[in-house]
Amino acid sequence: MAKAVDDAKYLWQKKMPNGHTRIGFNDVARQEVGEISFATFPEGLAEVKLGDVILSIEGAKAVSEVHTPVAGKVAKVNLALKEHPEYLDSPDEEKNWVVELF
Repeated sequence: MAKAVDDAKYLWQKKMPNGHTRIGFNDVARQEVGEISFATFPEGLAEVKLGDVILSIEGAKAVSEVHTPVAGKVAKVNLALKEHPEYLDSPDEEKNWVVELF
């Protein structure tokens, strides 16, 4: 069974210049999940309510679902994570972001 990564302490949120909110993986999440080898987004990810799954991942220590800490319409999805799930292991916010909401 997948473990839920739904606590805001696992995710960073950043207000972007365009008014959107970008959400990504932080150091706490990386330590608890371990090296990430697989990432996939739910089908039809267009709008999310608080607590909806925004990403499923497989890491060295856990298989997890990442839940959004905020609601909104999906403006952007970091599709690079499908081919490069290791980007979530990076402290670089330009790589480890998951979704951008408005």
